[in-house]
Amino acid sequence: MEFGIKRHVGQLKVSDPAAFLAFLPLGTLGVHFFYKSIPLKWALLAGGLKAICGASIVSNLMTGDVTWCVFGLCAFVLVSLPAYFNTLKVTSKEDLTHKQGGHPDKVISSELLRTCCNAVFSDYRISLLSKISLATQVLASGSILYSVFGLDWVTHALAGFGIGAVCVKAYKTAVNTYGYGKLSSYFGLGRFESFKTEDKWASAGWALFCLAIVAVSWELMERAVYFVSPSNILRIGLEPIWNSAGDAIFGILGGMAAWYLVERKLHWV
Repeated sequence: MEFGIKRHVGQLKVSDPAAFLAFLPLGTLGVHFFYKSIPLKWALLAGGLKAICGASIVSNLMTGDVTWCVFGLCAFVLVSLPAYFNTLKVTSKEDLTHKQGGHPDKVISSELLRTCCNAVFSDYRISLLSKISLATQVLASGSILYSVFGLDWVTHALAGFGIGAVCVKAYKTAVNTYGYGKLSSYFGLGRFESFKTEDKWASAGWALFCLAIVAVSWELMERAVYFVSPSNILRIGLEPIWNSAGDAIFGILGGMAAWYLVERKLHWV
């Protein structure tokens, strides 16, 4: 069966100065007005998130905190990527997604990862929603959010929302590209009766699985970092076990809210 792909992101010409405009402080608004590669309301959201990241960079530079200054810079770049990829698409007249005339013959890990990453980063709605918690984190780390019991649950819920949105987008992209049955067999799930065919809750189950893994791993990482060094540069303190449990629960709830909104309510995937 024929399977055509117009072009991957990695094959696009990255020397186009229009695309690099997205990485300037007001660049997202610039690419909106000049190239219409991202709607105004989403360009404004990106601009706001970049301003938060910029404030984090400046504040950490003033206090000499190089670690969180670097984190702020990384967050700034990640927030700029949706406008960058969409501007590349507009200026090169290329489509960043698969054009299907059937499914590929087999699943290749590198191709699967690249396909999902292309889809997530070039979808400005999903990509920017997932960056809200990132921008908040680089600004708020070590603040009052982490000194009042449960106040950081808001940040964890936002993080879960972003992870959930990305998981749903990646899941739908993979299934649309390769087919559910082929993916199920590739990951060794086809031997189980309940995974042989896709049901209407399959994407929710996938999102819940990913959220649980990330949430639990994150809490374990925080405790491990603290026990290795209580005065660690990540500003992670020792939380009561119930606070850590609340972090994980609110992260999962935020992610499932994203699943409902992105897939069932807004139909973005």
